[in-house]
Amino acid sequence: MLPHKNWANCYDRVDELSFGALLERLTIATVSQVEKRFPPPARIVDFGAGTGRIALPLAYKGYQVAAVDACHEMLDEIPENRNIEKVASRMQDFHTEDPLDMAICVYTVISYVLDKESIQKSFDAVGDALKVGGLFLLDVPSRGLFNNFYVKNRDMDRRVSITLDEGDTYQYNEKTTLYDEEEPISYEDSFKIRYWEPEYLIGILSGNFCLQEDLTSAFIGSGGKYLLFEKSG
Repeated sequence: MLPHKNWANCYDRVDELSFGALLERLTIATVSQVEKRFPPPARIVDFGAGTGRIALPLAYKGYQVAAVDACHEMLDEIPENRNIEKVASRMQDFHTEDPLDMAICVYTVISYVLDKESIQKSFDAVGDALKVGGLFLLDVPSRGLFNNFYVKNRDMDRRVSITLDEGDTYQYNEKTTLYDEEEPISYEDSFKIRYWEPEYLIGILSGNFCLQEDLTSAFIGSGGKYLLFEKSG
């Protein structure tokens, strides 16, 4: 089963209760980085778009957004918007006939790519999708994020277990109950994620991109390294 498939309808509420103001701040910071570099109606692809956390505010500002996610149940949660094209696809399988201005892959999305062949294909797909001079904003989570996570209050009991499986691959298991609805909502989820060394990813990207800027200081509290790449000619 795809990650988050069976709780897509409450994904935003769980995130809000788990991360609150931090999540909103990171969203604002991401949108701001796009605005600094391209005015609307620039064409943006949001990989791992989920329920539209980044795609929606960009669309409201007039950007044309391809919201790409392997889980169509997550995409179904995005309200219909004429500026958003929902694409149910893995990152490595994405293709567009019209080159885009910028690609975004943030909020731990790269951790869902589990092997070197898939990471190479994913970055090749990004390169193929962008114009020469197009930009790629990538969030690389630190190993420190691969830890157990527990939140319990009157609204939610969330228990996340992350254990080392093999090499840099981890097993993610979650059991959560939401109490702030008419009836409690419970779900479980289980899937694998992977830690990637930033230097390894930079090396792969060097075939099509040059590292333009380290933007980590603009995303304090994220637990990841934010890197901006430019597609070379």
